[in-house]
Amino acid sequence: MITIVIVTEDVLKTKRIGNLLDNWLKGIIEKIKVIYFQSGGELLEYLITESSFPDVILLDMQISHIDGIETAKQLRIINKDCIIIFINSYWDKVYELFKVNAFQYILIDELEHYLSETLNSALELLNDQDTYFQYTFGKNKFRVLYRNIIYFESKKRIINIVTNNPREINYFYKRMDILEKELNGKHFIRCHQSFIVNKAYIEDLEDDVLTLADGNKLPISKRYKRNVVDAI
Repeated sequence: MITIVIVTEDVLKTKRIGNLLDNWLKGIIEKIKVIYFQSGGELLEYLITESSFPDVILLDMQISHIDGIETAKQLRIINKDCIIIFINSYWDKVYELFKVNAFQYILIDELEHYLSETLNSALELLNDQDTYFQYTFGKNKFRVLYRNIIYFESKKRIINIVTNNPREINYFYKRMDILEKELNGKHFIRCHQSFIVNKAYIEDLEDDVLTLADGNKLPISKRYKRNVVDAI
């Protein structure tokens, strides 16, 4: 499931964006959840209690208390990869985009021309097989950036994805050997019957233990030790 968040305190803007989103969703096959907030503070407070992060955030720059740029800076502290799309009445703050790695900047008067196109581009990025690890749990589909995954851990039939966001909880059902084949060529190495690790996070190898960048230590079994040594 893809989650899109809209942040604007202006009732007319909210209605306008909502109508455009409704029309756009009619041509989208993905399951999409839309959540509305009236301020940056309200969104940030909501995220404190959530284990997952929105995929796309449409952020009005002209909001009170915490403006759009400051809200985006706080969002980037929590998550560096979500897609942020700014909406503003003028071009006066366009250079602020670079400070928060924004995806797009749309003038409010041009929403009808560019919102659908921008959302389609965002969707294409989210569905990029080489950028995101995608999995299914129940009837819902989820995605995690490959570069954010530290390791996969198998416990019985459940595989847990440990990421660089300690608040993020991701798990799914699959056999480890099948996952290993799916990850072939994705910079991951199996070090144990129960673990597949992202090589980018390996800090040290000593005896039969891998030390990772987050401080975790993973065991290396005899069966996989040669592959691990060769890989790193």
